[in-house]
Amino acid sequence: MIPIDSLQIPKEHLPLNIKLADPYFYRPGKIDVLLGAEVFYQLLRFGQVVMPNSELKFQNSVFGFIATGNTSNSQSEKMKYTHCGLIYDCSDIGNDIKKFWQLESIGIKDDPSYNEVDQSLETFEKTVRYKDNRYEVELPWKRDWHELNDNYSVAKKRLDSLVRRFKNNPDLNLQYRETLHDYEKNGIIEKVPNPENPINKPVFYMPHQPVFRDESLTTKMRIVFDASSSHSFQHLSLNDCLWPGPNSNSNIFDILINFRLNKFAFISDIEKAFLQLTLAEKDRDAVRFLWTENDTLQVYRFNRVLFGVRSSPFLLSASIKMHLKKFHDAFPSTTECLNRCFYVDDFISGADSLQDALEISTQGVSIMDQASMVLRKWTTNSDELRQFWKREGLENQLQDNPISPRVNSTKVLGMLWNTVEDHLIVATQSLVHSLSNDENTKRHLLRAIGKIFDPLGLLSPFTIRVKCILQVLWMKEISWDEELPPDIQFLPSHPHQHLQSQ
Repeated sequence: MIPIDSLQIPKEHLPLNIKLADPYFYRPGKIDVLLGAEVFYQLLRFGQVVMPNSELKFQNSVFGFIATGNTSNSQSEKMKYTHCGLIYDCSDIGNDIKKFWQLESIGIKDDPSYNEVDQSLETFEKTVRYKDNRYEVELPWKRDWHELNDNYSVAKKRLDSLVRRFKNNPDLNLQYRETLHDYEKNGIIEKVPNPENPINKPVFYMPHQPVFRDESLTTKMRIVFDASSSHSFQHLSLNDCLWPGPNSNSNIFDILINFRLNKFAFISDIEKAFLQLTLAEKDRDAVRFLWTENDTLQVYRFNRVLFGVRSSPFLLSASIKMHLKKFHDAFPSTTECLNRCFYVDDFISGADSLQDALEISTQGVSIMDQASMVLRKWTTNSDELRQFWKREGLENQLQDNPISPRVNSTKVLGMLWNTVEDHLIVATQSLVHSLSNDENTKRHLLRAIGKIFDPLGLLSPFTIRVKCILQVLWMKEISWDEELPPDIQFLPSHPHQHLQSQ
């Protein structure tokens, strides 16, 4: 902190028993370093000295005590001071929404960062191991793990809240305990032998909570672990300290287009995909969590990679690609198909002939099984292929029901697929309902449009109309909660009416 002019400060206004960060703080000088707001509060330390009969204060910091406050100055006595505050959002949502009608981003990718891509891949290739029919991986640390806060107090408070919730919901308590018991039985988690924080290893306690998915055919309740939790913005979470790694998944648009080009379409997914990767022992204390057994606090940790950790999607994708390379010479067509058609843990593909479909599915199961990754929930538009799968013991999740199309529908990358009629469906009922109610504001319109997920552009006739309306709203500078003007409300072809006619 440097003054513009020299300050005349009486000696009695200067402290004698503290170390100043700058003993000559009252002299103007050249700026050496500019510190951003994101690090400023990390530099401050406890302690402040207020000088009597003066507005001058001295705040403790890592550099020593910093002079702050106001002071009388002969050159500035005639000046009047007005203090004001300004909050500026650099990521202007208005500009982001303008891109909604200005730019389509299919196929446009950011330039990869050296640190994020090359360092993650380098760490993975140096440390990955194939042991006991599984791949063992290490976490790609972005910075020195000594900067990681253990987050114990936050995890403890969240667990206490969860336990209170269990008292009002015994069924949830039972499901939760059965899930964790199953994890421990299968070696996914283990009790920490010595709960004391080790000196030479990173330690982080993850809070956890239940998440319910009514549409899921297999797991209605999942336990989700929060690796982004921290005490405050000044403390780093586990995810803050990890590289996310490159996104090596194929483009959703490409996968869906190729999926629709084949006569025989089929999908599958890897059962508990992330949990099939072993986590190196040196990183396991970074994925601890707290639990109670008979009112006794227990410390557990994961032995496997888990969903919710920032680097997990990269580690899964990189492990799958490495695994497929091992089988390329023996099964070139199948491995190329698997490599091209995986999106995280979902396999979406097809073939032009029944023979090719049988080959891909059976060989795919065999290949992935050698990484302890079970391809399950096989679904197809072909009765003949489905009957073959049943004979071979491949899990088939749907039964034909011509009366109710939704019974024959499953999700494919966020879209509904009717396997009997072989149609992809974009659900619009909730969107139409939102647009048809009495609220007519820009905020409500954007909230409703945010429900659209249409990677193939099947609703383009509708979304183009919406983009035109949004463009008009921004040109007219309509505020967020202002009632839309009549010429917008009563357009001849109102968007939701057009959507209902599709």
